[in-house]
Amino acid sequence: MMKGFLSSMAGLFGGSARLTLVINGQRVCFNSPTEFGYSCAGRVGLPPERIATVQAMSIDQLRDEHQDLGLLQARLAQIVADAAQNSEVLRERLDSIPLHSFTADHDWRGLFTALRKPGVATPYLQVAVGHYLQYLANRQQVFRMEARQGRGPGRQPVDIDRLSMRHGKGSPRRDYQRLPKGRSIVLGLAPGDSVEMILSRHKCQLRMDERLRFTHINEQSDEVDNKRVAIGRDKVNDVIIDPEWRDVSRLHLVVEDLGNGNVQLTDVSSHGTFLPVEFMQKIKYQDPQTVEDGPAEPDGAEHARPRRTH
Repeated sequence: MMKGFLSSMAGLFGGSARLTLVINGQRVCFNSPTEFGYSCAGRVGLPPERIATVQAMSIDQLRDEHQDLGLLQARLAQIVADAAQNSEVLRERLDSIPLHSFTADHDWRGLFTALRKPGVATPYLQVAVGHYLQYLANRQQVFRMEARQGRGPGRQPVDIDRLSMRHGKGSPRRDYQRLPKGRSIVLGLAPGDSVEMILSRHKCQLRMDERLRFTHINEQSDEVDNKRVAIGRDKVNDVIIDPEWRDVSRLHLVVEDLGNGNVQLTDVSSHGTFLPVEFMQKIKYQDPQTVEDGPAEPDGAEHARPRRTH
């Protein structure tokens, strides 16, 4: 089905303008999207070194990679669906994906970096995304095959799809623990300290330099300067997370620098905020509760609003 889609797409746009790209310093020319598609087709399999890496993974590592790739697949598939209705959104939506999200296998990351130059015709972007989705599907299939081989004593086969779905309702990592929803907790961070956290399944970081900084999943760093900061997908938040990450709530987390190295966190999300276990063992609970739940959203996320106290 995917091969038929790619073939028809390349044929449909065969008359588009010639394209010249510089991929990791190498200049490459394509006469049409069809010719470009032949080049991309050679990238959809997994290189031997990637297969070896997958074979060395534990079940937990396979599950985590499977979850992360599944989110990227869903995002790209939605972009393709939206572009079918309005091709003008393709470049903007594709450029919103951090380049590190694309694998370095077969120079895919270099290819998508080169495609961000101005003037690349939409058909070339469509061909690249279609073939990259095929690469992701092949990689996911290798994860499934490896999980069915089992790991450790007894080598019991594992259904990686079912494991990912079940595990997604709890902590996304065994060494992380979920914050209590709606209840404020206080962390102590000395200058230079940092703590990784996970919003649903997406890593971010709090770091105490001269001022507290929050670095989120789009690699954007925001300052938290003696004020309350609301974090989530909704545009009313102080820190806006990419709306494509639907598992992050509209209002997901409230962060407040209380001064003297004390940082208050309040999770109000549907899918959770997670801290490393060693931090959870040191937290202090802050009362009274300062964040109220709002009505449930259509997609299941919470749409709470922070209530300021004076």
